[in-house]
Amino acid sequence: MPESGLSISPLACADIQYGNYPKAQSMNEYVGATIMQNRIMKLAEVMEATGLSRSSIYRRMKDKSFPLAVSLGGKAVGWPKSEIEQWILERIAERDA
Repeated sequence: MPESGLSISPLACADIQYGNYPKAQSMNEYVGATIMQNRIMKLAEVMEATGLSRSSIYRRMKDKSFPLAVSLGGKAVGWPKSEIEQWILERIAERDA
């Protein structure tokens, strides 16, 4: 596959290469959905999604009970959307257990 500068998971690349993406979607729709799943959320968006304050997020990161931020260069950081969504789903599962 040609290099496009976009980050797509190896599994998604294999799916595309072998035509295993859902037939109801075009390859472009599948790639777009995969990229959106792997997008980076900034702090304000993470706070809104989780209902946590800035200090709570950083305290939980220190305690290893929240996804770690990734460096975006300089002082900028963000969180993978998929990891934040997984963290939320785990909180719901704990509640329902």
